Amino acid sequence: MLINKYRPKNVYGFHLTYDKDKWFADLACTIYSGNDTKYFSSSSFNIWDLAINYHFNKDILVYLNINNITNAAYETKALATYGPGALPEVGRNFMLGVKYSF
Repeated sequence: MLINKYRPKNVYGFHLTYDKDKWFADLACTIYSGNDTKYFSSSSFNIWDLAINYHFNKDILVYLNINNITNAAYETKALATYGPGALPEVGRNFMLGVKYSF
């Protein structure tokens, strides 16, 4: 089907997690491969994300999320009308926050 040409053919993911005492961390990798280069700018790419959480106490959690650590240029959807790279995803970004429960 033509619709499947507009999506990555193979998507694989894995996580490496650390959880001890007040710390929780997760390193995630998503691998996209088998992309048709008539529609995508690259036939394969990897996206790395990192999440780190620290519990100061039972009420306060500090967290940091970093998405697309390597700042890879990629797209997970395509449009034949506009050609490869027409629907790019966001580059590296992060969020730092504090969660307080009361």
